[in-house]
Amino acid sequence: MSEFDPFQGFSTTVTTSGTAVELSPQPYSNTHTVMVYNGTANDVFLRWQTTNAAITASNGVRIPASSSIQLAIGPASARPSSGAATLRADASVNGTVLNVTYVNGVQL
Repeated sequence: MSEFDPFQGFSTTVTTSGTAVELSPQPYSNTHTVMVYNGTANDVFLRWQTTNAAITASNGVRIPASSSIQLAIGPASARPSSGAATLRADASVNGTVLNVTYVNGVQL
C-alpha cells in the first residue's frame, strides 16, 4: 500500500474488546477521507487517541452493526494532537473485523 494510490482498502481485527487497536497503516498525509464498513453483528468504535484504552459510544464514534461511516479527516496538520494521536478502533465483541478504505489526494 502507498500514499500514491488514489484509494486503498484493508481489514483490521479488534482482538480484545475494550483494548483499542491502531489502524495499520495510519492515514497518510494526503488521505482526506476514511471510510469504515462494519459488516458484523457487533458495534465498532473509532477515535483518535494516544493509548490502547477502551473506546466506547461515550468517547468515540459508534458504527452500528452492518453499517458504515465516512470521515473527512482533513490535512495532517489539522488532525488531533498535530499527529501525536493515531486513529484506533475498538469493538463490543472480541474478534470483530472492520474494513477500512482510505481516499488519498494527489501527491505532487
